[in-house]
Amino acid sequence: MLIILSVLYTILFVIVLFGMIMQGVTVISLIFTRGVPFVSTPSKRVAIILAAAKIKPGQIFLDLGCGKGEFLIEASRDYGATAIGYEVSLWPYLWAKARIMISRSTATIKFASFLKADLSQADVIYCYLLRGMMAKLEKKFVAELKPGSRVFTYAFPLPNRQPNEIVKIKDERKVEGNLYIYFY
Repeated sequence: MLIILSVLYTILFVIVLFGMIMQGVTVISLIFTRGVPFVSTPSKRVAIILAAAKIKPGQIFLDLGCGKGEFLIEASRDYGATAIGYEVSLWPYLWAKARIMISRSTATIKFASFLKADLSQADVIYCYLLRGMMAKLEKKFVAELKPGSRVFTYAFPLPNRQPNEIVKIKDERKVEGNLYIYFY
């Protein structure tokens, strides 16, 4: 009986310790990303959003805050894009790196801030970020994007620019989200 209790306490200790480590990593990640949490675009919406982007083979597709890399993998595989993602949260970055390797995708992921990235060569940009970050990116887009570039933002529009198009996306549970499309 004593051995069973000892094993149970050890398992409980490991679970609590793992939970504490994950909480610490989350707090550090939020500090490092300036309060932008890791939240994925729902998987079933990835194909819908990429179809709306009308990416042509060879175009440069950037995913700013690419998370697990779903958009990168599909954009390179299904559309022949040169897909590049930026991620500063360690867990999603490692997850995306592994997914890219396993899928043998030609996509690239950089453990770097997209705020410091050169966006001037981008043909298509996708981002799912909070309002505060969208305001920072709006200025960067105006300063760096070439004529003809397209920006697709999920859920949060650019604060001072009217979208050229808004696409309403519904899933099987009737949950709705907006895709804001901007032409530069």
